[in-house]
Amino acid sequence: MGFLKKVSLVLALIMSISTSAMAFTPDAEPLIHVVEQGEDLWMLQSKYGVAFEYIARANDIENGNELEAGAELIIPQDRVTSYVLGEATDDAYTIGEERFTEEDVLVPSTTREGVMIPARVTIPEGEGPFPAIILNHGHGGSLDSPELVAKALGNAGIASIRMSFAGTGTSEDTWLNQNMKTMMADSNDCCDYLVNNYNVDAERLAIGGHSMGGRVSACIIGTGTSPYKVAILVAPFAGEGEFWTQNGTGAAEGMQEAINYATAYGYWTAAAWNFNNPNWKYSPEWFYYLYMSNPGEILHNYTGDIMILMGGEDIAVPPATCRMLLNSCTNASDVQGVHIDIADHGMGMSGTPGNVSETCVTEIVNYLTANL
Repeated sequence: MGFLKKVSLVLALIMSISTSAMAFTPDAEPLIHVVEQGEDLWMLQSKYGVAFEYIARANDIENGNELEAGAELIIPQDRVTSYVLGEATDDAYTIGEERFTEEDVLVPSTTREGVMIPARVTIPEGEGPFPAIILNHGHGGSLDSPELVAKALGNAGIASIRMSFAGTGTSEDTWLNQNMKTMMADSNDCCDYLVNNYNVDAERLAIGGHSMGGRVSACIIGTGTSPYKVAILVAPFAGEGEFWTQNGTGAAEGMQEAINYATAYGYWTAAAWNFNNPNWKYSPEWFYYLYMSNPGEILHNYTGDIMILMGGEDIAVPPATCRMLLNSCTNASDVQGVHIDIADHGMGMSGTPGNVSETCVTEIVNYLTANL
């Protein structure tokens, strides 16, 4: 497909998604489209906002450029549940009585000699073996970030491990060692550690992540060789690598200068972000591996179940990005989306506002309980 055609398809998708009322329901009945002379799959993608690969698979089409006029094609519908909460509540969401135990551990890194990854394991009460999930935190977060989700899952009988990536939380590693490659490796090391040291079911594993942790999770399952049966992506920072490299560092206006500086001096500091820690020094590898990672291009390799949660007020990862990512999962066995109208990029993971947190956590727990 030509570059201009790809660009026009993306723009068409964004327009169709952004103007939608987003009042979709799970497993909606498919539409039937009668092909007109000269139409192809890319035109149908633009018309309906559904990935052309998804349409092709639903209709066993091998050549999307040659559609027979008059043919009736199934147009699969997005499976997105929309929540209209109206306004945020001030009360924090709590999980109540804790029916699990937690343990802080140090996981040896297999990619960085001498480095120990700080992690926290949550194990439900009972005998097991338990289903389990690996939880990857967002950019600048730590293992404390997904605490609410981990505890709610523990009460639901699902074990978890969550870690602090290089330079975050109690990690003694340097921020300069944080990049997509090391974060994926740390996540995989923690998965192996959990399976090898705790009574968890290696056949019932899930992976989840928020923001940059969602990108890490998407890239892991996109390899097509991960052990994960279910994936949960919360406001995943998972658009095209080039775009997110520019905008995810605050260097959109001087991307090449930032890369040149990092290459010459070993790091670049993203002073453009008001909340940015001055110790966050981005290495040349950080730019390279983020630039080269494009989850949307590899998620077709994933064959498990996946749910993506998105916020209506998220300007960092807008719903349009999440919807296009959903449509990239053309071979997943189950694809679900959850749209929460008043949620911002934090998606209520910090515990407030209460109704956003409760909605997010409840959806995650219910999906994992049903599918894992």
